[in-house]
Amino acid sequence: MSHLTDAGLKRRRGRLSRLTVAAAVLISAATAAPASADTVGFSGSRAYGANAKLVHPTLPDPTLGNVATQQLPCVPRSGTTYTNQVAQVMLGSKSSSANPVLSTGTVVNSGVATFDLADPASAISVVERSQAETVRIIHNAITNTNVVAADAVDVKAQVTRNADGSVHTKGSTALVGIKVLGIARSETPAANTTIPLDLSGSKVVLNEQEAIRNSSGVVIGIKVTGIHVKLINFLGYTGDIRVGVAMASITPAIARLEASAYALRAQVGSTATVGRQNLLVLPCSGTGGIERSQAGVGLTQTGIGSVELPLSVVNGKLVKSPFTTYDYAISRTAQVNLLGGAITADAITSVSRTARTSSGVSSVAEVPASPATPSSGTATSLVNLVINGQLISASVAPNTKLDLPGIGRVTLNRQRCSRNGSSFRETTASSPTCAASRETRFEVIAVVIEVTDPTNVMGLALGTTIEVAAAISGVSD
Repeated sequence: MSHLTDAGLKRRRGRLSRLTVAAAVLISAATAAPASADTVGFSGSRAYGANAKLVHPTLPDPTLGNVATQQLPCVPRSGTTYTNQVAQVMLGSKSSSANPVLSTGTVVNSGVATFDLADPASAISVVERSQAETVRIIHNAITNTNVVAADAVDVKAQVTRNADGSVHTKGSTALVGIKVLGIARSETPAANTTIPLDLSGSKVVLNEQEAIRNSSGVVIGIKVTGIHVKLINFLGYTGDIRVGVAMASITPAIARLEASAYALRAQVGSTATVGRQNLLVLPCSGTGGIERSQAGVGLTQTGIGSVELPLSVVNGKLVKSPFTTYDYAISRTAQVNLLGGAITADAITSVSRTARTSSGVSSVAEVPASPATPSSGTATSLVNLVINGQLISASVAPNTKLDLPGIGRVTLNRQRCSRNGSSFRETTASSPTCAASRETRFEVIAVVIEVTDPTNVMGLALGTTIEVAAAISGVSD
Protein backbone atom coordinates (compact mmCIF):
# COMPACT_ATOMS: atom_id res chain seq x y z
CA MET A 1 0.00 0.00 0.00
CA SER A 2 1.29 3.45 -0.89
CA HIS A 3 0.95 6.09 1.79
CA LEU A 4 1.15 9.79 1.02
CA THR A 5 1.90 12.26 3.78
CA ASP A 6 2.27 16.02 3.71
CA ALA A 7 5.77 15.89 5.21
CA GLY A 8 8.39 17.01 2.75
CA LEU A 9 6.09 18.36 0.05
CA LYS A 10 7.94 21.65 0.07
CA ARG A 11 10.63 19.96 -2.03
CA ARG A 12 13.31 19.54 0.52
CA ARG A 13 16.53 20.31 -1.26
CA GLY A 14 19.10 19.51 1.45
CA ARG A 15 20.30 16.22 0.05
CA LEU A 16 19.02 16.71 -3.48
CA SER A 17 21.09 19.88 -3.77
CA ARG A 18 24.22 17.73 -3.46
CA LEU A 19 23.42 15.89 -6.66
CA THR A 20 25.46 16.86 -9.69
CA VAL A 21 25.31 15.99 -13.37
CA ALA A 22 27.82 13.21 -13.85
CA ALA A 23 28.42 9.88 -15.52
CA ALA A 24 26.90 11.13 -18.75
CA VAL A 25 26.81 9.12 -21.96
CA LEU A 26 26.26 10.73 -25.34
CA ILE A 27 24.45 8.99 -28.18
CA SER A 28 24.20 10.68 -31.57
CA ALA A 29 22.32 9.79 -34.72
CA ALA A 30 21.62 11.57 -37.99
CA THR A 31 18.02 11.83 -39.19
CA ALA A 32 16.81 12.18 -42.74
CA ALA A 33 15.80 15.82 -42.64
CA PRO A 34 15.63 18.78 -40.27
CA ALA A 35 12.35 19.55 -38.51
CA SER A 36 10.99 22.46 -36.53
CA ALA A 37 9.05 22.16 -33.28
CA ASP A 38 5.66 22.49 -34.93
CA THR A 39 6.21 19.20 -36.77
CA VAL A 40 7.43 17.13 -33.83
CA GLY A 41 5.85 15.57 -30.75
CA PHE A 42 6.95 15.50 -27.14
CA SER A 43 4.50 13.14 -25.40
CA GLY A 44 7.05 10.32 -25.39
CA SER A 45 9.03 12.36 -22.87
CA ARG A 46 8.21 11.52 -19.27
CA ALA A 47 9.64 10.82 -15.83
CA TYR A 48 8.40 8.78 -12.89
CA GLY A 49 9.71 8.04 -9.45
CA ALA A 50 9.46 4.27 -9.23
CA ASN A 51 7.65 1.11 -10.27
CA ALA A 52 7.75 -2.54 -9.25
CA LYS A 53 6.45 -5.86 -10.48
CA LEU A 54 7.41 -8.83 -8.31
CA VAL A 55 6.18 -12.28 -7.44
CA HIS A 56 6.76 -14.17 -4.19
CA PRO A 57 5.79 -17.79 -3.36
CA THR A 58 4.24 -17.01 0.04
CA LEU A 59 3.70 -13.23 0.26
CA PRO A 60 1.25 -11.07 -1.69
CA ASP A 61 2.83 -10.10 -5.02
CA PRO A 62 4.07 -6.51 -4.62
CA THR A 63 3.13 -4.42 -7.64
CA LEU A 64 3.46 -0.66 -8.03
CA GLY A 65 2.49 1.40 -11.08
CA ASN A 66 4.56 4.35 -12.23
CA VAL A 67 4.78 6.78 -9.30
CA ALA A 68 4.02 10.49 -9.79
CA THR A 69 4.36 10.36 -13.57
CA GLN A 70 5.17 13.64 -15.28
CA GLN A 71 4.59 13.58 -19.03
CA LEU A 72 5.01 16.49 -21.42
CA PRO A 73 1.76 17.47 -23.15
CA CYS A 74 1.36 17.13 -26.90
CA VAL A 75 1.93 20.86 -27.31
CA PRO A 76 4.03 22.13 -24.38
CA ARG A 77 4.94 25.75 -23.80
CA SER A 78 8.59 26.32 -24.60
CA GLY A 79 10.67 26.77 -21.47
CA THR A 80 7.84 25.83 -19.08
CA THR A 81 8.71 23.15 -16.51
CA TYR A 82 5.97 20.57 -15.94
CA THR A 83 6.09 18.69 -12.63
CA ASN A 84 4.43 15.98 -10.59
CA GLN A 85 5.32 14.89 -7.07
CA VAL A 86 4.46 12.78 -4.06
CA ALA A 87 5.61 13.03 -0.45
CA GLN A 88 6.27 9.36 0.24
CA VAL A 89 6.05 5.89 -1.32
CA MET A 90 5.72 2.63 0.58
CA LEU A 91 5.18 -0.71 -1.13
CA GLY A 92 4.51 -3.89 0.82
CA SER A 93 1.72 -5.84 2.42
CA LYS A 94 0.08 -4.31 5.47
CA SER A 95 1.54 -7.09 7.61
CA SER A 96 5.09 -6.22 6.53
CA SER A 97 4.87 -2.41 6.54
CA ALA A 98 7.73 -2.26 9.08
CA ASN A 99 10.05 -3.65 6.38
CA PRO A 100 8.51 -2.62 3.05
CA VAL A 101 9.72 -3.92 -0.29
CA LEU A 102 10.26 -0.34 -1.45
CA SER A 103 10.08 2.97 0.35
CA THR A 104 11.06 6.53 -0.51
CA GLY A 105 10.71 10.03 0.84
CA THR A 106 9.80 12.95 -1.40
CA VAL A 107 9.64 12.22 -5.14
CA VAL A 108 9.69 15.07 -7.69
CA ASN A 109 9.53 14.51 -11.45
CA SER A 110 9.88 17.28 -14.01
CA GLY A 111 10.23 17.93 -17.72
CA VAL A 112 10.81 20.90 -20.02
CA ALA A 113 10.95 21.37 -23.79
CA THR A 114 12.74 24.32 -25.39
CA PHE A 115 12.15 25.44 -28.97
CA ASP A 116 11.45 28.49 -31.13
CA LEU A 117 8.59 28.11 -33.59
CA ALA A 118 9.52 31.41 -35.26
CA ASP A 119 12.99 30.11 -36.10
CA PRO A 120 12.97 26.77 -37.97
CA ALA A 121 16.78 26.80 -37.88
CA SER A 122 16.84 26.65 -34.08
CA ALA A 123 17.48 23.49 -32.06
CA ILE A 124 14.78 21.60 -30.16
CA SER A 125 15.63 20.25 -26.71
CA VAL A 126 13.87 18.13 -24.08
CA VAL A 127 15.10 17.48 -20.53
CA GLU A 128 13.38 15.03 -18.19
CA ARG A 129 14.36 14.60 -14.53
CA SER A 130 13.40 12.27 -11.67
CA GLN A 131 14.44 12.92 -8.06
CA ALA A 132 13.77 10.84 -4.95
CA GLU A 133 14.92 10.97 -1.33
CA THR A 134 15.58 8.24 1.25
CA VAL A 135 15.31 5.21 -1.02
CA ARG A 136 15.20 1.75 0.59
CA ILE A 137 14.75 -1.48 -1.39
CA ILE A 138 14.09 -4.88 0.29
CA HIS A 139 15.41 -5.30 3.80
CA ASN A 140 17.41 -8.46 4.49
CA ALA A 141 16.64 -9.45 8.08
CA ILE A 142 19.55 -11.92 8.22
CA THR A 143 22.24 -9.33 7.41
CA ASN A 144 20.21 -6.35 8.66
CA THR A 145 20.92 -4.47 5.42
CA ASN A 146 18.91 -3.27 2.45
CA VAL A 147 19.52 -4.68 -1.00
CA VAL A 148 19.82 -1.04 -2.09
CA ALA A 149 19.80 2.13 -0.02
CA ALA A 150 20.41 5.74 -1.09
CA ASP A 151 19.91 9.09 0.60
CA ALA A 152 18.95 10.73 -2.70
CA VAL A 153 18.58 9.84 -6.38
CA ASP A 154 18.78 12.35 -9.25
CA VAL A 155 18.30 11.13 -12.82
CA LYS A 156 18.36 13.20 -16.02
CA ALA A 157 17.67 12.39 -19.67
CA GLN A 158 18.22 14.95 -22.43
CA VAL A 159 17.71 14.92 -26.18
CA THR A 160 18.54 17.72 -28.63
CA ARG A 161 17.56 17.89 -32.28
CA ASN A 162 19.59 20.36 -34.32
CA ALA A 163 18.49 22.27 -37.38
CA ASP A 164 20.36 19.81 -39.63
CA GLY A 165 18.23 16.96 -38.22
CA SER A 166 20.99 15.37 -36.13
CA VAL A 167 19.91 14.03 -32.73
CA HIS A 168 22.12 14.02 -29.63
CA THR A 169 21.23 12.46 -26.29
CA LYS A 170 22.76 12.59 -22.82
CA GLY A 171 21.93 10.74 -19.62
CA SER A 172 23.19 11.02 -16.07
CA THR A 173 22.56 9.58 -12.61
CA ALA A 174 23.77 10.83 -9.23
CA LEU A 175 23.22 8.73 -6.10
CA VAL A 176 23.96 10.27 -2.71
CA GLY A 177 24.98 7.71 -0.07
CA ILE A 178 24.37 4.75 -2.38
CA LYS A 179 24.92 1.29 -0.87
CA VAL A 180 24.29 -2.14 -2.38
CA LEU A 181 24.09 -4.98 0.18
CA GLY A 182 25.54 -2.56 2.72
CA ILE A 183 28.63 -1.73 0.62
CA ALA A 184 29.16 1.89 -0.48
CA ARG A 185 29.29 2.46 -4.24
CA SER A 186 30.22 5.38 -6.47
CA GLU A 187 27.75 8.23 -6.20
CA THR A 188 28.26 8.98 -9.91
CA PRO A 189 28.28 5.51 -11.48
CA ALA A 190 29.23 4.94 -15.09
CA ALA A 191 26.44 4.08 -17.49
CA ASN A 192 25.06 0.56 -16.98
CA THR A 193 27.12 -0.22 -13.88
CA THR A 194 26.08 -3.79 -12.99
CA ILE A 195 26.48 -5.32 -9.52
CA PRO A 196 25.70 -9.05 -9.10
CA LEU A 197 23.67 -9.99 -6.02
CA ASP A 198 24.13 -13.76 -6.21
CA LEU A 199 25.09 -16.56 -8.59
CA SER A 200 21.53 -17.00 -9.90
CA GLY A 201 21.50 -13.86 -12.03
CA SER A 202 19.98 -11.35 -9.60
CA LYS A 203 21.66 -7.97 -10.02
CA VAL A 204 21.46 -4.22 -9.57
CA VAL A 205 22.05 -1.89 -12.52
CA LEU A 206 22.96 1.71 -11.67
CA ASN A 207 22.61 4.53 -14.20
CA GLU A 208 20.97 2.21 -16.72
CA GLN A 209 20.86 3.90 -20.13
CA GLU A 210 18.99 2.76 -23.23
CA ALA A 211 18.59 4.43 -26.59
CA ILE A 212 15.00 5.10 -27.69
CA ARG A 213 14.57 4.27 -31.39
CA ASN A 214 11.78 4.72 -33.89
CA SER A 215 10.37 1.91 -36.03
CA SER A 216 13.24 2.37 -38.49
CA GLY A 217 15.85 1.95 -35.79
CA VAL A 218 16.88 5.61 -35.73
CA VAL A 219 17.77 7.03 -32.31
CA ILE A 220 15.19 9.63 -31.23
CA GLY A 221 15.85 9.78 -27.49
CA ILE A 222 17.19 8.16 -24.34
CA LYS A 223 15.81 6.38 -21.28
CA VAL A 224 17.77 6.57 -18.02
CA THR A 225 16.95 4.52 -14.91
CA GLY A 226 18.84 5.47 -11.76
CA ILE A 227 18.41 2.14 -9.95
CA HIS A 228 17.14 -1.07 -11.58
CA VAL A 229 16.95 -4.14 -9.35
CA LYS A 230 16.49 -7.40 -11.26
CA LEU A 231 15.69 -10.37 -9.02
CA ILE A 232 15.54 -14.13 -9.67
CA ASN A 233 14.28 -15.86 -6.51
CA PHE A 234 16.32 -13.49 -4.36
CA LEU A 235 14.99 -13.64 -0.79
CA GLY A 236 11.97 -15.23 -2.46
CA TYR A 237 11.35 -12.34 -4.87
CA THR A 238 11.42 -12.53 -8.67
CA GLY A 239 10.88 -9.49 -10.87
CA ASP A 240 11.95 -5.87 -11.25
CA ILE A 241 12.07 -2.70 -9.17
CA ARG A 242 12.99 0.65 -10.74
CA VAL A 243 13.68 3.95 -9.01
CA GLY A 244 14.23 7.23 -10.85
CA VAL A 245 13.21 6.86 -14.51
CA ALA A 246 13.56 9.66 -17.08
CA MET A 247 12.77 9.38 -20.80
CA ALA A 248 13.41 12.15 -23.32
CA SER A 249 12.50 11.82 -26.99
CA ILE A 250 11.41 13.86 -30.00
CA THR A 251 8.97 12.19 -32.36
CA PRO A 252 6.88 13.16 -35.40
CA ALA A 253 3.62 14.93 -34.55
CA ILE A 254 0.89 12.77 -36.07
CA ALA A 255 -2.16 13.94 -34.16
CA ARG A 256 -3.17 15.92 -31.11
CA LEU A 257 -5.19 13.64 -28.84
CA GLU A 258 -5.04 14.72 -25.20
CA ALA A 259 -6.77 12.22 -22.90
CA SER A 260 -5.59 11.59 -19.34
CA ALA A 261 -6.90 10.25 -16.04
CA TYR A 262 -5.78 10.44 -12.42
CA ALA A 263 -7.12 9.44 -9.01
CA LEU A 264 -6.21 12.31 -6.69
CA ARG A 265 -4.67 15.78 -6.73
CA ALA A 266 -4.45 18.63 -4.24
CA GLN A 267 -3.09 22.14 -4.76
CA VAL A 268 -3.10 25.64 -3.32
CA GLY A 269 -3.54 28.10 -6.15
CA SER A 270 -1.24 26.85 -8.91
CA THR A 271 1.13 25.07 -6.48
CA ALA A 272 0.63 21.31 -6.18
CA THR A 273 0.76 19.82 -2.69
CA VAL A 274 -0.15 16.36 -3.96
CA GLY A 275 0.63 15.74 -7.62
CA ARG A 276 -1.70 13.83 -9.93
CA GLN A 277 -1.66 10.28 -8.54
CA ASN A 278 -2.02 7.19 -10.73
CA LEU A 279 -1.75 9.48 -13.76
CA LEU A 280 -2.13 7.83 -17.16
CA VAL A 281 -1.72 9.90 -20.34
CA LEU A 282 -2.79 8.94 -23.86
CA PRO A 283 -0.07 9.24 -26.54
CA CYS A 284 -0.71 12.21 -28.83
CA SER A 285 -1.38 9.89 -31.76
CA GLY A 286 -3.71 7.65 -29.74
CA THR A 287 -3.63 3.89 -29.23
CA GLY A 288 -5.38 2.75 -32.38
CA GLY A 289 -8.58 2.09 -30.47
CA ILE A 290 -6.94 -0.20 -27.89
CA GLU A 291 -7.53 0.60 -24.23
CA ARG A 292 -4.59 1.16 -21.93
CA SER A 293 -5.04 0.93 -18.19
CA GLN A 294 -3.02 1.47 -15.04
CA ALA A 295 -4.00 0.15 -11.63
CA GLY A 296 -2.56 1.85 -8.58
CA VAL A 297 -2.36 1.05 -4.90
CA GLY A 298 -4.27 2.80 -2.11
CA LEU A 299 -3.53 6.47 -1.52
CA THR A 300 -3.68 8.17 1.88
CA GLN A 301 -2.99 11.88 2.39
CA THR A 302 -2.87 13.49 5.83
CA GLY A 303 -5.64 16.07 6.21
CA ILE A 304 -7.37 14.95 3.00
CA GLY A 305 -8.25 11.28 3.35
CA SER A 306 -7.86 8.10 1.33
CA VAL A 307 -8.95 6.26 -1.80
CA GLU A 308 -8.42 2.60 -2.65
CA LEU A 309 -7.94 0.61 -5.86
CA PRO A 310 -7.42 3.55 -8.25
CA LEU A 311 -7.71 2.62 -11.93
CA SER A 312 -6.97 4.90 -14.90
CA VAL A 313 -7.97 4.02 -18.48
CA VAL A 314 -7.30 5.86 -21.77
CA ASN A 315 -8.07 5.14 -25.41
CA GLY A 316 -7.97 7.09 -28.64
CA LYS A 317 -7.99 6.62 -32.40
CA LEU A 318 -7.44 8.75 -35.49
CA VAL A 319 -9.21 7.79 -38.71
CA LYS A 320 -8.37 10.12 -41.58
CA SER A 321 -10.91 8.91 -44.11
CA PRO A 322 -13.71 9.36 -43.34
CA PHE A 323 -12.36 11.83 -40.77
CA THR A 324 -13.27 10.48 -37.32
CA THR A 325 -11.05 11.12 -34.33
CA TYR A 326 -11.93 10.29 -30.73
CA ASP A 327 -10.39 9.74 -27.34
CA TYR A 328 -11.66 9.01 -23.87
CA ALA A 329 -10.43 8.68 -20.31
CA ILE A 330 -11.84 6.86 -17.28
CA SER A 331 -10.86 7.24 -13.63
CA ARG A 332 -12.19 4.85 -10.99
CA THR A 333 -11.60 4.72 -7.24
CA ALA A 334 -13.14 2.69 -4.42
CA GLN A 335 -13.59 3.04 -0.65
CA VAL A 336 -13.35 6.81 -0.72
CA ASN A 337 -13.02 8.50 2.68
CA LEU A 338 -12.32 12.25 2.71
CA LEU A 339 -12.07 14.98 5.34
CA GLY A 340 -12.30 12.68 8.33
CA GLY A 341 -15.37 10.86 7.05
CA ALA A 342 -17.33 13.95 5.94
CA ILE A 343 -17.37 12.50 2.41
CA THR A 344 -17.45 8.75 1.76
CA ALA A 345 -18.31 6.55 -1.22
CA ASP A 346 -18.11 2.89 -2.16
CA ALA A 347 -16.99 3.69 -5.71
CA ILE A 348 -16.54 6.72 -7.94
CA THR A 349 -16.16 6.74 -11.74
CA SER A 350 -15.46 9.71 -14.00
CA VAL A 351 -15.66 9.41 -17.79
CA SER A 352 -14.76 11.95 -20.47
CA ARG A 353 -15.00 11.34 -24.23
CA THR A 354 -14.36 13.77 -27.07
CA ALA A 355 -14.86 13.12 -30.78
CA ARG A 356 -14.15 15.18 -33.87
CA THR A 357 -15.62 14.52 -37.27
CA SER A 358 -16.03 16.61 -40.39
CA SER A 359 -19.12 18.05 -38.67
CA GLY A 360 -17.21 19.37 -35.65
CA VAL A 361 -16.36 18.45 -32.04
CA SER A 362 -18.62 16.86 -29.41
CA SER A 363 -18.04 15.59 -25.87
CA VAL A 364 -19.94 13.32 -23.46
CA ALA A 365 -19.41 11.89 -19.96
CA GLU A 366 -19.73 8.26 -21.02
CA VAL A 367 -18.28 5.67 -23.38
CA PRO A 368 -20.84 4.85 -26.07
CA ALA A 369 -21.97 1.23 -26.27
CA SER A 370 -19.76 -0.79 -28.60
CA PRO A 371 -19.04 -4.51 -28.55
CA ALA A 372 -15.40 -3.80 -29.51
CA THR A 373 -14.74 -1.57 -26.50
CA PRO A 374 -14.00 -3.16 -23.10
CA SER A 375 -15.41 -0.12 -21.27
CA SER A 376 -18.52 0.01 -23.45
CA GLY A 377 -21.37 1.84 -21.73
CA THR A 378 -19.28 3.10 -18.79
CA ALA A 379 -20.63 6.39 -17.48
CA THR A 380 -19.80 8.87 -14.75
CA SER A 381 -21.29 7.68 -11.43
CA LEU A 382 -20.92 8.00 -7.64
CA VAL A 383 -21.98 4.85 -5.78
CA ASN A 384 -23.24 5.27 -2.20
CA LEU A 385 -21.80 8.76 -1.96
CA VAL A 386 -22.56 10.24 1.46
CA ILE A 387 -21.78 13.86 2.40
CA ASN A 388 -22.27 14.85 6.03
CA GLY A 389 -24.71 11.98 6.45
CA GLN A 390 -26.73 12.76 3.31
CA LEU A 391 -26.93 10.07 0.59
CA ILE A 392 -26.32 11.54 -2.88
CA SER A 393 -27.80 10.14 -6.10
CA ALA A 394 -25.38 7.96 -8.07
CA SER A 395 -26.24 9.93 -11.22
CA VAL A 396 -25.93 13.37 -9.65
CA ALA A 397 -26.43 16.24 -12.09
CA PRO A 398 -23.30 17.86 -13.54
CA ASN A 399 -21.77 20.69 -11.50
CA THR A 400 -23.89 20.08 -8.38
CA LYS A 401 -22.58 22.37 -5.62
CA LEU A 402 -23.01 21.77 -1.88
CA ASP A 403 -21.77 23.59 1.21
CA LEU A 404 -19.31 21.88 3.54
CA PRO A 405 -19.67 23.61 6.92
CA GLY A 406 -16.32 24.22 8.53
CA ILE A 407 -14.47 23.45 5.28
CA GLY A 408 -15.89 25.28 2.28
CA ARG A 409 -17.81 23.77 -0.60
CA VAL A 410 -17.82 20.71 -2.86
CA THR A 411 -18.71 20.34 -6.55
CA LEU A 412 -19.93 16.92 -7.65
CA ASN A 413 -19.60 15.61 -11.20
CA ARG A 414 -17.84 18.78 -12.31
CA GLN A 415 -17.93 19.04 -16.09
CA ARG A 416 -16.08 21.80 -17.91
CA CYS A 417 -15.27 22.59 -21.52
CA SER A 418 -12.32 24.59 -22.72
CA ARG A 419 -10.31 25.69 -25.68
CA ASN A 420 -7.18 23.50 -25.39
CA GLY A 421 -7.09 23.75 -21.59
CA SER A 422 -7.84 27.46 -21.16
CA SER A 423 -10.98 29.58 -20.61
CA PHE A 424 -12.99 26.89 -18.85
CA ARG A 425 -16.80 26.87 -19.11
CA GLU A 426 -19.02 24.69 -16.95
CA THR A 427 -21.64 22.72 -18.83
CA THR A 428 -25.27 23.65 -18.17
CA ALA A 429 -28.69 22.11 -18.75
CA SER A 430 -29.07 24.24 -21.87
CA SER A 431 -25.52 23.48 -23.07
CA PRO A 432 -24.66 20.02 -21.68
CA THR A 433 -21.78 19.13 -24.03
CA CYS A 434 -18.68 20.77 -25.47
CA ALA A 435 -20.19 21.43 -28.86
CA ALA A 436 -19.54 25.17 -28.80
CA SER A 437 -17.26 26.69 -31.41
CA ARG A 438 -13.60 25.59 -30.99
CA GLU A 439 -14.10 23.92 -27.58
CA THR A 440 -11.83 20.91 -27.90
CA ARG A 441 -11.24 19.72 -24.33
CA PHE A 442 -13.69 18.14 -21.87
CA GLU A 443 -12.87 17.70 -18.18
CA VAL A 444 -14.91 15.53 -15.78
CA ILE A 445 -13.96 15.34 -12.09
CA ALA A 446 -16.18 13.39 -9.70
CA VAL A 447 -15.43 15.37 -6.52
CA VAL A 448 -13.85 18.82 -6.25
CA ILE A 449 -13.42 20.26 -2.74
CA GLU A 450 -12.57 23.93 -2.23
CA VAL A 451 -11.34 25.09 1.19
CA THR A 452 -12.73 28.54 1.98
CA ASP A 453 -12.75 28.42 5.80
CA PRO A 454 -9.29 29.41 7.17
CA THR A 455 -10.15 27.81 10.54
CA ASN A 456 -11.16 24.43 9.07
CA VAL A 457 -10.75 21.47 11.41
CA MET A 458 -8.56 19.54 8.94
CA GLY A 459 -5.85 22.22 9.07
CA LEU A 460 -5.84 22.68 5.30
CA ALA A 461 -4.48 25.89 3.82
CA LEU A 462 -7.02 28.45 2.66
CA GLY A 463 -7.53 28.07 -1.09
CA THR A 464 -6.71 24.35 -1.16
CA THR A 465 -8.47 22.47 -3.96
CA ILE A 466 -8.81 18.67 -3.80
CA GLU A 467 -9.77 16.64 -6.88
CA VAL A 468 -10.83 12.98 -6.81
CA ALA A 469 -11.29 10.83 -9.94
CA ALA A 470 -10.46 13.06 -12.89
CA ALA A 471 -10.92 12.21 -16.57
CA ILE A 472 -9.95 14.57 -19.39
CA SER A 473 -10.33 14.13 -23.14
CA GLY A 474 -9.56 16.42 -26.02
CA VAL A 475 -8.74 16.80 -29.69
CA SER A 476 -6.54 19.80 -30.42
CA ASP A 477 -6.17 21.68 -33.65
